[in-house]
Amino acid sequence: ERAVKNGMDVFRVFDAMNDPRNMKAALQAVRSHGAHAQGTLSYTTSPAHTLQTWLDLTEQLLETGVDSIAIKDMSGILTPMAAYELVSE
Repeated sequence: ERAVKNGMDVFRVFDAMNDPRNMKAALQAVRSHGAHAQGTLSYTTSPAHTLQTWLDLTEQLLETGVDSIAIKDMSGILTPMAAYELVSE
């Protein structure tokens, strides 16, 4: 509440384990104060992290009522082609 009053309008909410259940309360709190709630995919690669995995996670985040989706690639492993595939689906 205080951050919104002090001028913050976009809040990027993420969970290092990419579990939308862990983000839901924070996303709802952001929206309840009229701010922009951005759900975040913490990008990584592994045999378990397919394009479909990311699309399913995006769908789950959208169901929480996020205003937008961000892709967090703090290790710099998201290739241009993988980024294109992810955002064009």
